[in-house]
Amino acid sequence: LDSQLVPVVVRARRLILAGDHLQLPPVVLSQAGRERGLDISMLERVARHCPDCVTLLSTQYRSHSLISAWSSQQFYGGHLVADYGNCGQLLSQLVDMKKVSMQERVWTESPMLWLDSKGCNWEEQAEDEESVSNCDEAVTVADMVSRFLQLGVRQEMIGVISPYWAQV
Repeated sequence: LDSQLVPVVVRARRLILAGDHLQLPPVVLSQAGRERGLDISMLERVARHCPDCVTLLSTQYRSHSLISAWSSQQFYGGHLVADYGNCGQLLSQLVDMKKVSMQERVWTESPMLWLDSKGCNWEEQAEDEESVSNCDEAVTVADMVSRFLQLGVRQEMIGVISPYWAQV
């Protein structure tokens, strides 16, 4: 346990940590911080040393079951399930399909879309030693988001994930 947390833990009647130690790790920019173990969250430490103290919230409410199935298997031993309310929801259920072109239907009839930019001559630019960006990919995604908005998808219903920190 980190020494600065000892007074909190000793004086507290109950300590509740909320989060997911299997998802985003702490952002530690310095090597000295990593060497001191600051890249491991307190929740992760508790989960490692006292797994019975950690409770998995096993229902996720954000995505289609085909999307959540991978993370369920990869991180949670298959125990994470998608909520019934949106586990099968597709974009085709949210938009007026008369406004969707035949080419765009691939977006509406599948819960996820992978775009392979290999062979498109889209160049990645190094932003720093840890990340890159790709302007062409970013513009393509921005165009898709704009089209979703035109089709009536509310902004708060759209999520974009990028493997590049610099591109976000």
